[in-house]
Amino acid sequence: MTSLITQKDQIIAQMRAELSATVEEDRYYTEANITDCNAHLEAFLAKLEKSNQVTDKQTYLSEAIQTLCEQLSTFNDPEEEEMPEYLWGFLYNGYTVELSNFIRDAALAYSFETPASTVIALNNCSVEIDDFDWFSVVLGNEEDEFACLEYDPKTHQYFYDENPYGDAYPLPLYNVQVNTDYSELSFEVLSKWKIERFQFLAQYPSDKIWIKAVYDLHIQKNLLNRREKHWSTITLGTEKGKLFELRTTQYDNEGHIIPSAEEGGGFSVFTMGINEKNQLQSRNEVADTKILFEKTFFRDAREEEWRLYELQNITIQNGIVTITSTDEVITRDQNWELMRGNIAPINLSYELKNSDFVLNFIQKVIETIN
Repeated sequence: MTSLITQKDQIIAQMRAELSATVEEDRYYTEANITDCNAHLEAFLAKLEKSNQVTDKQTYLSEAIQTLCEQLSTFNDPEEEEMPEYLWGFLYNGYTVELSNFIRDAALAYSFETPASTVIALNNCSVEIDDFDWFSVVLGNEEDEFACLEYDPKTHQYFYDENPYGDAYPLPLYNVQVNTDYSELSFEVLSKWKIERFQFLAQYPSDKIWIKAVYDLHIQKNLLNRREKHWSTITLGTEKGKLFELRTTQYDNEGHIIPSAEEGGGFSVFTMGINEKNQLQSRNEVADTKILFEKTFFRDAREEEWRLYELQNITIQNGIVTITSTDEVITRDQNWELMRGNIAPINLSYELKNSDFVLNFIQKVIETIN
């Protein structure tokens, strides 16, 4: 208990010191907010002290954690008509790591048992690599269960994004583990006002490449540095062990975008459905027509005529991506119905520019899926 009180006092002292050092117009909390926070933390510890007196200790501890998280998620300012769902409070702004550490440490000190893992058999893996998403990864399955992991370039660690569809709420990961062949990744997180554990199971060889990359970055075996202005921005996705998409935007040495229709521009390899009307249709599109099948395509943006090529093979060597088509080309008529013709397979090559880690990762994924 003494160490937890010390930990709590250090957090409160840090809040007060940083409040004093911040000019008034830049402050987002007040001394009253700090006083309330201190009272909530003390009440939480008092509840934990009574946990041995209850019959269902785990439920009691879980409810205590939830109550505290609700209190710390908002400043509850009646003048602002603030509601908890806005998540404007210490737990989500400025002191997320310190408070999450305190809550978890206190719960474990009183014998809280982490619930059984949410097991996710990997089906989809994707990464965004740009100025804002240094190596943001989404790992998920066919049932739309997924986790969005944001790489923090300051701490060189991953955080769990509790709000992937809006403003990011990055939460610290705990007890991150992999097995020896990287077929499993697991971690704990204090999310949605409870301590959860996720376990991701590789289903295809490429999944292990994703798991190893995430783990190596999180334990700082590899460090990502700030993106250089001429580096490519990249989106890479795999599904069921196959390439789902690879999209790039290319930049010149001054950091200006090179149009995809120009030499040295970016490219897109993407998966698209063909529906019962013989038209292209995305699986995310709201439509009355049914997708009959999906294929992975690419275009040569330098061609004036709209043509679609089905991907037969993709390779990468020393940062040079080469994509090869089948012997079929697709065009479309004025009603957007697809028309097919025969061609000699074409090869297009593009240079990817990024860090050695990123280029090696993409090369390993592509080598594994071929």
